[in-house]
Formats: sequence, C-alpha cells, structure tokens
Amino acid sequence: MSYGITIAYIGVIILLISSAFRNYLNFYGMTSFHSKIKKMTPHFQTKKTSSLRKIYFSILSISLIFICSGLIEDTFNPKQFTSLDHPFITLQDLGINQKSELSTQKYSGFVVPHSYISLEETENDALYIKEYQLSSHQNAINLFNEFKITPSKYGANKIDENNNMILGYYNQDIVSIVILKNKSVIMIIPSFTLNSENITKIVDFYK
Repeated sequence: MSYGITIAYIGVIILLISSAFRNYLNFYGMTSFHSKIKKMTPHFQTKKTSSLRKIYFSILSISLIFICSGLIEDTFNPKQFTSLDHPFITLQDLGINQKSELSTQKYSGFVVPHSYISLEETENDALYIKEYQLSSHQNAINLFNEFKITPSKYGANKIDENNNMILGYYNQDIVSIVILKNKSVIMIIPSFTLNSENITKIVDFYK
C-alpha cells in the first residue's frame, strides 16, 4: 500500500506492455522484411523497424526506472514514530506495568495515505496496533466493512459489531478490536484475551 510498491507495480505493468510491444515488433519486423524484400526495398523496412526499436527501448527504460525508484522509495518509506507524534494505547494503559520493548513504523501510500503500526512486547504479553488513515470517511467505512467479512485478518473466527466497533472472537474469547473513527480504522490485537475493563479502556482511548 505504500507509494514505493505502487510505483513498482506501475513499472511492472509498463514492463509487460513493453514485452507485448517487443513481441509485436519482432512479428512486424519479420513480416515486413519478407514483404519489402519481395519488392526489393529492404531499406525502408530497416528504417521503420529501427524507429520502433527506439520506442521499445524507451518504454523499457521507463519501466525499469519506475521499478527501481519504487523499490528505493519503499525501502525508505517506513519511519518510526512516538506516542507524542501519533497517540496509541499501550500495555501500561491496559494495566500491564512490566518492562516492555516498543517498535513502531509509519507508512505513506496512494491507497492508504497514512498507516501507523506499533508492537509492544513484554516477557509475557504483546500488543499489536495498526491504524489506517484514509482520505475520506467513506473510504474508512469501506475498509471497516471489509474487516467485517474477513475476521481472520485480526485473529478471529467470528465477530460482534456494535456502534462502529468490531469485537473479534476466537471461539468464546475476545481477541481483537477494530474501531471506525472518522477517517481512520484502528485494529488492536493483544496476545492476551481482552476483558470488559480492557475493552472499556480501549474504547475510551480511541473514541
């Protein structure tokens, strides 16, 4: 979903177009050559084919530039952020006060303008959060609706939806929460089963 991978995909598409053009060029060159040689005017065919080859190599060069620049951009796209840059709920907010390690990354892209990922881990517990910031509330609703039909994306095998919030269940345990808020969709997945107190704290934090 990042800018880089999207640019790389565009490059791949152009590369496929150039491959198709190359096949056409080979076919055209052979048929045209046989046609012109019969008329004893091979020079015109060679000049025409040369022009087409220049077009092919131009398209090929453009596709490689897109692919390389996309991969480079995607490599440098992820950046770290802190709770001061972008607030997110922590294990301490949920009453777990053990020493933890935190890793964060934020991305930018065409489909999802901004996405924020945090993973906080203690010796026994972990908390994974991913927030998608969309360009409009309707896009956020569309993504939220997609999550309704794919609970496996957040570790659940059934769901309960209530007031712009999805509770993800694995059998009888609540294992994840997905929240729709304005232009954002927030997915919270802990390594532990959520209780009513945890859910209230999460809802209060993001609502």
